[in-house]
Amino acid sequence: MKIATWNVNSINTRAEYLRIWLEKNAPDVIMLQETKTPDDKFPESFFMEVGYKSYFNGQKSYNGVAILSKKELTGVVKGFDGEAEAEKRLISAFYDDKLIVCVYVPNGKSPADPSFKVKLDFFDKLREKLGENIKNKIIVGGDFNVALRDIDVWDPVRLDGSICFNPEERKKMKSILDTGYVDSYSKIWPEKQAFSWWDYRDGSFHKNHGMRLDYLLFSKNMENDIISCKIDRESRKKAGELKPSDHSPVIAEIMER
Repeated sequence: MKIATWNVNSINTRAEYLRIWLEKNAPDVIMLQETKTPDDKFPESFFMEVGYKSYFNGQKSYNGVAILSKKELTGVVKGFDGEAEAEKRLISAFYDDKLIVCVYVPNGKSPADPSFKVKLDFFDKLREKLGENIKNKIIVGGDFNVALRDIDVWDPVRLDGSICFNPEERKKMKSILDTGYVDSYSKIWPEKQAFSWWDYRDGSFHKNHGMRLDYLLFSKNMENDIISCKIDRESRKKAGELKPSDHSPVIAEIMER
């Protein structure tokens, strides 16, 4: 089974880019973040044409998450508990016996901004939800807006304490893993540096001034099923005239039992 996650930075802007990528890579499931469109504007029929059913939780201009799947999903829940939430950042559903959780963690703006506490509180709420379901087989994918280890940023000294690399949010991210989850990329590549996000500004991509903010986490009862994990850096480049997201997709393969 092949699973992917990708912050697409607007599903409607990136629809054609994503379609080409899906046809080439053919994941069974892909989790998307920053779809930036209300549910009634989601290009559901567009992805149906390339063999994917769409499940989404979105809003105009900001945030938004979605799951595309070759197989019909069940038990779809929007948000943490199915109730309407102002910011659309979570959607979950079952793929057979596996709970798929797609998440977009708030950026937090800066450690001095009130939004930073909102981000930390979101991590606490997410940890609680994921801890409650730990007996299930769970796959969590998304943009967590935090780089966990020094190797996950281009300059850990310069970036120390800045947003997405602040000790408080790194601690929150680690607490999620400690609940009973495995970061598939660092499991497969414990010493390899790779990034999943590069700022559009200042030639960051070409300088490789990036951060690894996007993750595929697996509950520990699936740890031995993980076959591979990679970050598709090529998909941060233009495809002809099609402009890329500022994130690259993360792709993992697992054995199905």
